[in-house]
Amino acid sequence: MKRGINVLWYGIVALLAVELAWLALPVPERWVELYYTTGLFALVITPLVAVQQLIPISMSALVTLVLILCGLVSALVGIRRARKREVPWRTIAWAGFKWVTAAIVLIHGWFLLTFGVGYRREPIESRLQLASADRVTRSDLDATMDDMLAVITDERQNPEIRDERGALRSIRNAMGDLVLEWDGHEPPLPEKVKRLPDGLLVLFGAYGINSPLLMEPHVDGALPSHAVVSTGAHELAHVAGFSGEADATLAGLLAGLRADHGYARYASALAAYANLCAELNPDEQRARFEALPAEALNDLRAESEVYQRYTRDVTQSVFQPMYHSYLVTQGVDEGIEDYSRGSRLFVNVWQKGLGKTPNESQD
Repeated sequence: MKRGINVLWYGIVALLAVELAWLALPVPERWVELYYTTGLFALVITPLVAVQQLIPISMSALVTLVLILCGLVSALVGIRRARKREVPWRTIAWAGFKWVTAAIVLIHGWFLLTFGVGYRREPIESRLQLASADRVTRSDLDATMDDMLAVITDERQNPEIRDERGALRSIRNAMGDLVLEWDGHEPPLPEKVKRLPDGLLVLFGAYGINSPLLMEPHVDGALPSHAVVSTGAHELAHVAGFSGEADATLAGLLAGLRADHGYARYASALAAYANLCAELNPDEQRARFEALPAEALNDLRAESEVYQRYTRDVTQSVFQPMYHSYLVTQGVDEGIEDYSRGSRLFVNVWQKGLGKTPNESQD
């Protein structure tokens, strides 16, 4: 038993050394693409996607809860046994510190394996040979917004006949085709995007989250249908291997617009349109919103109402800086602004014609 525990600790120390080396040393981006993105990542994510789909609720939340409860029970039992043997509190505290440290090392190692390494991928601008997001021209911005307005107008539907699940399934298929076209492999993607309790994510200023534990995509249950679809597309992009927010924003919008489902295209075009409005001054924003059809305006109002109902300044003032710091530590220099970079890259991609499917491009 003691020998087994020693082997475990040697393994923990070795894993810690690997993690510290990963954080400290520059790893060539081509290595990440060659050995991780198209190799190890696919091997890891395949069983995770299969497992997470076994139940309709968030399996990540369930597994996390079980692990926490098991850890607490084990700690209490261990402390009780140690006190019966009259082990000093100082020794118990030291043992607890070691086990907590081991848990942190294991959690961080798993995070790197499923998601964190993806932050070191080659920049998507280089992979797709795009102009920098800072070089978006006003004419390209206006032309892209005009195209999105046309899609919104053409694909708008009566709310009573909207097929949210069908739209997400179509986006899932389009995402697989997109990754196959860009990276040369088709990732396993989940059939479902899980809903979390109303307001749980919006409270912190977020609409969706991809759990690195099982690579399981989630959206806030309070979101109106169009936002569920566009946010679900973003989270599916994370599952497909786009860790960076700019990359996921770009891939999510393109997959939605390439989808063979009208509501998927509508929701994605509306998300792109609203994101690009943020690049305009207030008067220009007002004019652009007034140009939207009534259905789209009602959708944006419903989204705004959800945001106003659940967000709190206190939670956002804590969460947003924390998330910004997290992104920076992962190598995303722009932090939260990386979302906006994704929208600007979308303009470059759309104007370059990469927003179309290969068959459309040939036409």
